[in-house]
Amino acid sequence: MNKNLRLSLIAVACSLAITACSSDNKGATRYENLVNSKAEETAKKAEEAAKRAQESATAKKLADLEQKQKELEAELAKKNGNAAVPSVGSNVPSNLINPSTPAKAKDTEEKATEKKEPEVKAPSTTVNANVKVLTAEEAKKALEEAFKDNGIDGSNIKLSGSILTVTDSTYTVKNINPESNQNLNELIVDGHTITLYSADDLKNDLGDMKSKTLADASGKVSALPPSKLKSNFEQVRYGYTTKDGKTALFIQGYLTPTSKDKVSSPFNYWYEAKGQKSTQVLGEMPTGDVYEYRGTAFYGKDNKYNELTAKGYADFGEKKVKVDLLDGNQTKLTLGGNITNNTFEGNYQGVITKGAFFGNKAIDMAGMFYQTNEGSEKGMNGVFGATQQNCSYTSCSPVTNKNLKDFNLDKQ
Repeated sequence: MNKNLRLSLIAVACSLAITACSSDNKGATRYENLVNSKAEETAKKAEEAAKRAQESATAKKLADLEQKQKELEAELAKKNGNAAVPSVGSNVPSNLINPSTPAKAKDTEEKATEKKEPEVKAPSTTVNANVKVLTAEEAKKALEEAFKDNGIDGSNIKLSGSILTVTDSTYTVKNINPESNQNLNELIVDGHTITLYSADDLKNDLGDMKSKTLADASGKVSALPPSKLKSNFEQVRYGYTTKDGKTALFIQGYLTPTSKDKVSSPFNYWYEAKGQKSTQVLGEMPTGDVYEYRGTAFYGKDNKYNELTAKGYADFGEKKVKVDLLDGNQTKLTLGGNITNNTFEGNYQGVITKGAFFGNKAIDMAGMFYQTNEGSEKGMNGVFGATQQNCSYTSCSPVTNKNLKDFNLDKQ
């Protein structure tokens, strides 16, 4: 092979080599571009996925906030008597509700919290829709079954009376069950026995005629007689006790007989104070004259009861009872009723009352009442008791300058 031919072949080989090298560089560039493109696409998808995840989280937090707000509104509506509560959701900007225009969940939560705070701190004077307020007719119906006479056992009178149970939504009267309780100084409420006066109390609590705070329950009970020889408040106990959001107003005792038949109470304070047992004959209901009574009352609602002074008269000729309840020197309300046998009931200016006479010759009276008048005291209720004045050790004197002829009760 001559020299020129060899040089030509070498030139062709170099040309081919250069072409191959150039082709490899272009392929590498395309591969690098493809990789970069894929990386950019993956990064973009990851960014979009993160964006969607953030939007989804924001939407979930908003949904949770709206659900919590609805629950809060429902709770407040229940406490506030189903009154309209402003909706926080209605004031939230649209970009906080629409996930397509996300906002920071923290900002949303702060704004929702700013709206919720004044609603949680609702005024305490708001009326609870669950509290049952009775009409005059409903109150009368609830009380009319009270003070069922449990009769006598041989010649002894059985314990009678009523327990009025008050909750937010109920107002229920039950009569004393003579089969389960014949102890004047013990009260049975929902199967639980509450001591009103212990044996030591009967020996020591004399002279002041003041109500007593119950030792083993929240509440109060009426006073004992001023001495072992007196009959005032001897045969009746009244008061209230509160437990687990429920108040029980109670009156129990030995009813005054309605006939001249000789019947006795199984409780004789003179002997009980000495730790002994004996009976005591009770005289029948008076048929004439007017007697003055004084005592106390427990008046309130929502498990909060205040003690008031009770002053009244029973006109056995006109068959009427009138009682004023006083807070200090101010008359809080007046109640009354028409006397039938040894009980009385009536409606005086919207105050519904049912009561009875206890002890010897109606020396004590006690009753339950319910306020139906419009105003801040509507729905308030209570019990009262009062004992005859101007009494000696053997009898009480009527008043001569008083009658209830012009005391007119509302029509039933």
